[in-house]
Amino acid sequence: TAEPTAPPEETGSESGDGTTAGSAPVETTSAEGIKIYKTKEGSVIIAAEELVLDETQIKVVDNAAAVGGKAVKTIQYNNASGYLPDGETDNPSMAFGILPDQTGSYYIWARIVAKDASDDSIWMSKDGAAYKDTALVLSPWSEDEEDFQWKRIGTISAEEGETAIIRFIPRDKDALFDRFILTTNALYTPTDGGQSPTTDKEIVELPSDVYNIPEIKPIV
Repeated sequence: TAEPTAPPEETGSESGDGTTAGSAPVETTSAEGIKIYKTKEGSVIIAAEELVLDETQIKVVDNAAAVGGKAVKTIQYNNASGYLPDGETDNPSMAFGILPDQTGSYYIWARIVAKDASDDSIWMSKDGAAYKDTALVLSPWSEDEEDFQWKRIGTISAEEGETAIIRFIPRDKDALFDRFILTTNALYTPTDGGQSPTTDKEIVELPSDVYNIPEIKPIV
């Protein structure tokens, strides 16, 4: 399994555990005002509270367990089944984009709180597609609003140098989001506050004077 390495350069305040609260630097913004983050070696970390939000649907809240002490919380129900109608992709409650430095499938991880079936889903639109009912089911459920867990919520295909945008609308009320990680590394699972993975593998040279080389004898 690939091991996590230090995260990409981040901005923002420092949290109590010494990690930074902010995301990777914003490369640009879309015509909708959505922040676009550039990936580094196929990965990026994004702080949810830094995103542009529709505060009638999702709001920033204080949370001692979130990296940097802030998270975002869904505050409206938008229940339906399957997909929301086409044409709503331009009105997200929360959104971000990536500008990939590598072509491939990006796995979307979210650090979330979901306590039961009443707050375990959100609508997600990937790169302009219709919003799809996306499960936030955890096993076990979060014990309280400070029990964050990582959940892989989908994948998105992206081309190097071409922006891909992910949009969200609340489906259930009271779900909490702290951070997102997008990565091309299929073997990586975030832990704690999250470190950015790397797709590179380190080759370790064994010292020549530690291991004996067996003698090779011909068969006669």
